Amino acid sequence: MNASMSAVVWQDAQPLPAAHHMAAWSEDIRTAPEGLKAAGQDVTGWHTYRMTDPTGQTTGLCFVNPDRPAARPITTGTGAWVPRPLAGPAGDLWATLEPEAAAAIAAVNMTAAWIPDPYSVDKTIQEWQQAGHSVRLLVRLTELASLKQGQNAALGLIDPPAWGDCLEQVQGLIGLAMMQQRDAAPTPAPWPDPRPLQTRLHPVQALNRAMLPTDLCNYIYDQAERIPMVPDMVAVSVLVALGSVLGARVAIKPKRMDDFAVVTNIWGGFIAPPSSNKSAAFTAGLKPIDKLVAEAITAHQAALAEHQASQIKAQASAKALKSRLDKAAKAGDSEGMDAIIAAMQEDDSDTVPALRRYKTNDSSPEALAELEASNPNGILVCRDELTGLLANLDREGNGEARAFFLEGWNGTAPYEVDRILRGHSYIENHCLTVLGGIQPDKLIAYLTPAIRGLGNDGLIQRFQLLVYPDPINWCYVDRAPDQTARNVVYDLFARIDRLHEGDLIRLGAHPSDDYNKRPFFRFSDAAQAHYVDWLTRLHTQKLAHEPQPILCEHLSKYQKLMPALALLFHIVETINDDRGGPVSLRAAEMAADWCDYLESHARRIYGLVLDQAQIAAATLAQKILHMGQKGHDKTDLTHDWLKDGFTASMVARKNWKGLTDIETIHAAIDVLADHQWLRIVQGASGERGGRPSQTAHINPKIFTMLQNGHD
Repeated sequence: MNASMSAVVWQDAQPLPAAHHMAAWSEDIRTAPEGLKAAGQDVTGWHTYRMTDPTGQTTGLCFVNPDRPAARPITTGTGAWVPRPLAGPAGDLWATLEPEAAAAIAAVNMTAAWIPDPYSVDKTIQEWQQAGHSVRLLVRLTELASLKQGQNAALGLIDPPAWGDCLEQVQGLIGLAMMQQRDAAPTPAPWPDPRPLQTRLHPVQALNRAMLPTDLCNYIYDQAERIPMVPDMVAVSVLVALGSVLGARVAIKPKRMDDFAVVTNIWGGFIAPPSSNKSAAFTAGLKPIDKLVAEAITAHQAALAEHQASQIKAQASAKALKSRLDKAAKAGDSEGMDAIIAAMQEDDSDTVPALRRYKTNDSSPEALAELEASNPNGILVCRDELTGLLANLDREGNGEARAFFLEGWNGTAPYEVDRILRGHSYIENHCLTVLGGIQPDKLIAYLTPAIRGLGNDGLIQRFQLLVYPDPINWCYVDRAPDQTARNVVYDLFARIDRLHEGDLIRLGAHPSDDYNKRPFFRFSDAAQAHYVDWLTRLHTQKLAHEPQPILCEHLSKYQKLMPALALLFHIVETINDDRGGPVSLRAAEMAADWCDYLESHARRIYGLVLDQAQIAAATLAQKILHMGQKGHDKTDLTHDWLKDGFTASMVARKNWKGLTDIETIHAAIDVLADHQWLRIVQGASGERGGRPSQTAHINPKIFTMLQNGHD
């Protein structure tokens, strides 16, 4: 690439992002344009340094890979990189220098030009001297003892103060300045007393029996106590599963006059570390549905056998009708022909019985649409590990699948699908329910971009029954299942599955009509007043004063959750005794209690990211305290952290759980510094600029604090 081509490429290069630490030098550093190749290498997006002659004309380019800044750069043409105006002492121009040497050179007021290999140092000196510049020194970086070793670049000192021309004099001035800096360095301040860290997760409310109808409570606690496992996870599984069975067949209109209606397809999940019996809790909630599935398969097999018999009869009947039709046609009996054709059209034996489906573990949106089309009450999507579902919906090019799930959360609207091969498909009620578990670390990776505003379309906020309970103290339990509690719940699922409009009207629902496609409930007078008070407090006290947007989005969806839970509880409590009537105050109170309970869990869950720096700081603090107890870092014998301090990169190399991301590590170090556990010493920027190097020195008083029993 010659000088003219370099100039053309430079014009096409893009400015660095405004936030970049060298963005102010847009006349000297840019980003290589799309599709550009240099020396056979695709350099799209690489940092491009403009090399010039002494007159300022573009004569060459130097390309540096921002992902591998330490790798050898690609250079074309000739020239030197000299920022305009000459950028004076130190700063980012001295990124390759050790911090002490950079400060010393700043003290003698040098300015620099960078000439990458394989340029000729002698030729460059000659060019700049011929242009009238005083070039005092131009040497390899390796020739200055105070500079880092192995840099393939040259340092040019152009137009410095008139204190000498030779290398020895320059080295002497730098050394003198360094010694003066050391002599003038202040005595380190005494270590302050460290402050305790907040090392715990946000507190959460515990599930209590009063929050559940008695029939559900007995089953949930029996399942949880026998494993043992936290009952919260079992409760979520049971409620989500039961809500999916009730599905879109009935709604509740929580406002007295408005048409706003919700159904009980509640999305739920539980967060817990490995070995927390998430799978057992998941299974406990799905056992009643599995019984319905088995019964549906048996009934479907019987229906298929009957269908096959009907087809045999229909074929014989069709043959007889065809013979009669031929005779009527020959006789010219038009009325007889019409009657025979009508009889043939009444035959519906070709309609194959559909299998009643309740749930699926893994289906494409197209397959889910087919399931919903033949199961208008909705489908439960079960994922023992939600990570797979979330990752699939996040996959590039999978926007349609994500939109399909997002729209299925409402559960009340129809949905039409048109595909060239599959044709037209109509879903009477696009009603999806989702249930699964996830580990905290995997949830953090998913939540982080959503909380930072990337890819936040409200998917995770739709998981309203989402809990992160405290672990229980394990104890050995060996007792028989409570068969009465199990049978009651299994029967409850079956009776809800058999509900039709007449049953729902008997329980207190308003009938469907031309304006309401499904029967619906309303609150009783007392429950209505409770709902109005609850909704008012939600908007005026919680949402209005919540500083975190992600929590506002999550809590705002409780407007569907609270009445949906109230409807579900009401049906559970009235289905067996024929009491009927509007949704009761007790059902509304239990639903409101669940919302308060779930809010505490939501704050813990989103706090995994919102408080990520504090959590990472607590983890790092534990590692440091462990080193103090052992005397030194047993895993890094080449460096004494307790004596010499450490850097974020050293922490990253440990690959400690929760401390693998460099930005998270920097944030953790900052938190520990704010709490006086560490003292940060700033250094120079790296070879290509960026965050200045930091060395964190450990406050020895933290070990005394530990001995005194502080957290």
